[in-house]
Amino acid sequence: MDLDFSHKGLFIFDASEISKGLEGCIKSSDEIESVLSKFLEHAPSVKAINLSNNSIHRFMGGRTLRTVTVLDLAFNSLTTLQSSSLPPALVKLNLFHNQLTCLDMLDRFLPSLEELNAGHNALASDGIRNLPVALLNLNLQSNKLEDLASLSTVKRLVKLDLSENRLTTPGELGVLKSMSYLRYLSIQDNLFTQDPFDLQSIVRNVAPWILNLNGVPLSHVEGNKIQRDVNAKLREERITLRTHRNRSCSPSRMHIEPCIPSTHSTAGPKIQFHMKNQSTKEFLVETKLKELEKMLAKSQKEEQQAFKQHELLLNQVKGCAKVIQDQAEQLETLRKTISTLKKDEEMLKKSTSEADRAFEQTHVSILTNQFTNSTHS
Repeated sequence: MDLDFSHKGLFIFDASEISKGLEGCIKSSDEIESVLSKFLEHAPSVKAINLSNNSIHRFMGGRTLRTVTVLDLAFNSLTTLQSSSLPPALVKLNLFHNQLTCLDMLDRFLPSLEELNAGHNALASDGIRNLPVALLNLNLQSNKLEDLASLSTVKRLVKLDLSENRLTTPGELGVLKSMSYLRYLSIQDNLFTQDPFDLQSIVRNVAPWILNLNGVPLSHVEGNKIQRDVNAKLREERITLRTHRNRSCSPSRMHIEPCIPSTHSTAGPKIQFHMKNQSTKEFLVETKLKELEKMLAKSQKEEQQAFKQHELLLNQVKGCAKVIQDQAEQLETLRKTISTLKKDEEMLKKSTSEADRAFEQTHVSILTNQFTNSTHS
């Protein structure tokens, strides 16, 4: 079974405290007792846990979740994550959009991990060490990578996303030579200055088994290159035919061999050239449309993420407003109590003053009576 704790306003998740109840496992202002009771009832059969879109800054005790193979911690506030605190049987781990600076020893604690999404974090080159050799899909998009030495051990990768990093030279792609299973590679939005076709040639030379580069099938790219060569040859052939025609139409031979343009000799290349040129334009338009669709999908996704963040922030603001209101009510109650105590104090002072006056009057009266009695006697 799968459990969904997303959008719950969680700050801390400690799986080792699950058996102690809600307060030990989750620090949250939301009511999720029913979800937790469901977890406790079916804990041995839980396969996936979704903790995305919260404010979690600490994840602990995952070693107790021995049946969990999928864990989603995307869109949280994690700055550190101990590999030893993760479920040991994980196959898929999503850490997208956190604040992580280091991922270490995953090979020791997550030997079965096949898919890791660590995009949109703060991982530098020295912050990624000892990745699991079983990895098939690795997303490191939008981090701070300057070299790829740490990827030399993941030789079974099929899909790798290194876009939006700080790679400066194609020489860093030499690590791809050991990834003979790699088929999909994204390296756009780095600091490469080479022409796209040169970069594609480099990738072809380093890892000829790659089928898709930056979302574009390399077969299309290769076909486009062949198309350019064909167009160049057609232009040369056209120039040759035009030169031959001009020679055959020279004045010295006009009276013997009238110049009759050969439809068969020139129409074919022209038609072929037009068709090839049209095919090239269609491919460029199709590629541009795909890029625009990708940009649109990315902007829609970012808009959705921003909306979720706005909703989460709004809920947090509402929670803070409620706390402030409760504190204001408590303060008003305290003020009223203080006012009542002051009134009681004034009344007590007044009663004490009256008692003092009565005592003085009584004392004077007693002294007067004693003096009078002594005089008469």
